[in-house]
Amino acid sequence: MRDPKSIAVLQPLTNRYKLIKDPVQDAAAKSIAALEAEQTKAQELKDVWAKLQDLEKKSEEMNRQLEKTGKKPESPKSAGKK
Repeated sequence: MRDPKSIAVLQPLTNRYKLIKDPVQDAAAKSIAALEAEQTKAQELKDVWAKLQDLEKKSEEMNRQLEKTGKKPESPKSAGKK
């Protein structure tokens, strides 16, 4: 399925009586766990992407400020030769 909306369909299947060993109940629980894990991964990816974009904007702004002041950033190699 891989559709987060299917959690609502699977949830009632896991709420049955737990006294009886039911393969449908086990499969539904595993499916819900997998879907929730995928949702977590997607959210983490979105967070990382947003952070990356924020860092790119900050880097661009710092480069603009350096250009305005007329200074050029030192490369790590030339900083070590002094």
